Amino acid sequence: MLNIVEMFASVQGEGIQFGVPMFFIRTFGCNVCCADCDTKYSWIEEKPVMKLSIADVILRLDENDTSARWVNFTGGEPFLQDTADMVQLLYFLHNVGWKVTCETNGTIVPPYLEAFDLVTISPKLPSMHPKFAFKESDVQALLRGSKNNQLKFVVTQEDDLEQIHKLVCSLDLTSPLILQPNGMIGSRKFGEELYGQAGYIHDLKFLWKAIQDPKWARFDVRVIPQLHTMLFGHRRGI
Repeated sequence: MLNIVEMFASVQGEGIQFGVPMFFIRTFGCNVCCADCDTKYSWIEEKPVMKLSIADVILRLDENDTSARWVNFTGGEPFLQDTADMVQLLYFLHNVGWKVTCETNGTIVPPYLEAFDLVTISPKLPSMHPKFAFKESDVQALLRGSKNNQLKFVVTQEDDLEQIHKLVCSLDLTSPLILQPNGMIGSRKFGEELYGQAGYIHDLKFLWKAIQDPKWARFDVRVIPQLHTMLFGHRRGI
């Protein structure tokens, strides 16, 4: 059985698939639990979590009227789900023509990485979770084990950029590197007390200017906003 918080059709609002129609499967549970997480409901049990069989998930997918041809496993941390169930579901999805992507916090390396058409690896920096430290070896294993990937960071403060640069240099990263502001806090950490859309745009400009530094030239670095956050705030199911 899979532990599912919600399933819905929407548009990908982040990363290199920005703007692509997508069907989201949000799993329950997280092993990091950041204070500024924008989907705390995916690991704080506010209402009963759906325990769905593979057949249940497939039925809900078939019933949803959407133009999407991508399924996105997100969370929480989707790699906490039962391995056998995930393998079976991924096999079925590919057999009926779906492409499959996922987003992981970079702490778990499952044996079925190659089943994904795109893996988004999003390690959490100390500014997001001071007591947690991801392992560079896990991030490297995820990059090497997936056939297509991107590395994404939520940037909360200026010091994050130095940590990110040090890491990607160590990894000798060739995959796309995505930087996005923390939409949960406004721009408190970037020198101005701005909130809402004004704060978010301020932070986008800050990051855009920061990556003009020649030291980023060797990387495929991109500053990309959360489209869904800008359009709908933090509403669920969008």
